[in-house]
Amino acid sequence: MRRPLRAVALALTLLALTPNLGSSQSRGLLGLSIERFYHEGPQFTAVNFKLTQLSPGRVGVDLSAGLVPVALQGGLLFLDLDIGLAKALAIGPATLLLKGGVGNFLILGLHADSEFHPGLQGGLAAVLPVQRQFAIRADLSRRVYFPAGGSFPMWSAGIGFAVLPSK
Repeated sequence: MRRPLRAVALALTLLALTPNLGSSQSRGLLGLSIERFYHEGPQFTAVNFKLTQLSPGRVGVDLSAGLVPVALQGGLLFLDLDIGLAKALAIGPATLLLKGGVGNFLILGLHADSEFHPGLQGGLAAVLPVQRQFAIRADLSRRVYFPAGGSFPMWSAGIGFAVLPSK
């Protein structure tokens, strides 16, 4: 369990030390995405609400709250909750986000016990502007969850849109 913690600590340190190459204005990205989770093949899909606050020269907050719709059929409320930090790097008109933090699963059951699976996540997101206040966002993250008795690695890949603030 120490290796993932060291990796996240190193990633967050690098995020804080990376020089900012983005614009000079603070901005927030607000959007929705469809995120697919993988462990030895596809596992499930979540619909995520994402909020990323970016400030030039600083590390910003990256939040995501997702719902796994298929779990509702079984009487479960399956939530994917991420809280972390992000650093923006401008690449032409696009923005690359380096991100990392905690990623948790919360499963609430109507007829079963609730479960909480803490974890860590880190990855990249590309934000490609399409129009003045609209962008496509693609995320790729490596995740490690720590259920009782071990660790459980996963990948997630998401595609969605983001609303950009007016300038």
